Amino acid sequence: MIGVVFLLRDVTKLQELNRLKSEFVMTASHELRTPLTSIIMSVELLEEQLSQKIDPSQKQLLSAAREELKRLQALVNDLLDLSRIESGQIGLALEAVSVNIMIEKAISVMKAQADEKQISIETAIPKDAPPVTADINKIVWVVTNLLANAIRFSNNGGSIRIRAEKIGKQMHVSVADNGPGIPPEYQARIFDKFVQVQGIQETKGTGLGLAICKEIVKAHRGIIWVDSLPAKVAPSRSRCPWDNNNHWSYRIMNEKAVLIVDDEKNIRLTLSKALEPLAAEIETAGDGREALEKLKQKPYNLMLLDLKMPGIDGMEVLRRTHAIYPQMRVIIITAYGTIASAVEAMKLGAVDFIQKPFSPVEIRNLVSQVFGRETLDSQDAGDYRSLIEVAKRYIGLRDFSKALEHVRKAIAIDASQAEAFNLQGVLLEIKGDKDEAIKSYRTAVSMDPSNMAAKENLERSTGAMPGEGVSLDESKRPDNKW
Repeated sequence: MIGVVFLLRDVTKLQELNRLKSEFVMTASHELRTPLTSIIMSVELLEEQLSQKIDPSQKQLLSAAREELKRLQALVNDLLDLSRIESGQIGLALEAVSVNIMIEKAISVMKAQADEKQISIETAIPKDAPPVTADINKIVWVVTNLLANAIRFSNNGGSIRIRAEKIGKQMHVSVADNGPGIPPEYQARIFDKFVQVQGIQETKGTGLGLAICKEIVKAHRGIIWVDSLPAKVAPSRSRCPWDNNNHWSYRIMNEKAVLIVDDEKNIRLTLSKALEPLAAEIETAGDGREALEKLKQKPYNLMLLDLKMPGIDGMEVLRRTHAIYPQMRVIIITAYGTIASAVEAMKLGAVDFIQKPFSPVEIRNLVSQVFGRETLDSQDAGDYRSLIEVAKRYIGLRDFSKALEHVRKAIAIDASQAEAFNLQGVLLEIKGDKDEAIKSYRTAVSMDPSNMAAKENLERSTGAMPGEGVSLDESKRPDNKW
């Protein structure tokens, strides 16, 4: 007689606890961005204003504080990525893609870092390698992360080899380096959260990169592992919209009145200090109601508006402001990377967006750009950057047809800029042409896999992230705006 015993375990409660944990981590990470913004801006303002008044040891302390803040910022961003993946909020845009193209994109991202250490990157990929079904941006992110680790732990003059081969019905991709290798006691845990190999070199990063890689590969129904011996080769197998790094020459308006609206007093203080060099008249409001009262008393050229405030929130302030001063320019500041009503926000006067945390230089440059657009003549705009700036001015005037016309002219001059295609997609969505908008988002993502705004817009518009709004944030990293 043969008997069979089935052991069943109800994991519903465990799954619910895991979901709640992911949601808590996501919410906490978002909320950390506001105090991070205040601290980062305070440290950088002190460095700016006291550089000639403090001694070298004090400068070193400020520099150390700024470096640790950047690490904390990276940790917050990685926690957000991981929690979104674990909670199923990031879908896969699967398509047939070339393995060669994916690896080339990853190498292009890391080439400068490899060159700095004189590390050679070799590839061994069959020319006839069949296409694979994958989300190209997410797999490029995985390979880029593996490359970054290989470069970090390789000595100057080392070498890295990326190999791809078809085994059965699967494609195996490996990244191998000639660094010190991974000790056996770490190999079983290297893809867990916050695990970092100690004692090889100075430990940097957040300890979440490989955990994110594991979740992305798992979502593709694949596996990722490491083969390594200490001091031997260590292969590991298995990223509109607008650019804040481009600088524009502005003719600043003589009359500048700015209203800062944020319920966090430290944000109001640091923003006010950061904008002092612009010689603008600056006033602040601690909530939506106070902002609306100030708007009734006098006009402002520009408002910096936080979206998430108690009582009257930022979107409601934006709606009422539009009714009072339809030509007012509004820069949205927020701790969140997407805005649920972004198209509506743009229609109501939101001409730019910046995500917390940001530095004094970043917000100062952004405000200068907004003021500078007022004096731009569309007839004189003949280069890529000036056409994009004129397009933004037309967005502020709610003339979206003119804005789209100038974005297309910019693309005709330089068709290699992901920011322009992403901006074109947003404008097409406003005009109701979703199919063409999706094409623009796809083009932007294929040009720059690290462009988070285009990626999120593509995922949302194709249904991978239901309920999300247009992403105006070019990247989740600090120097961003739409």
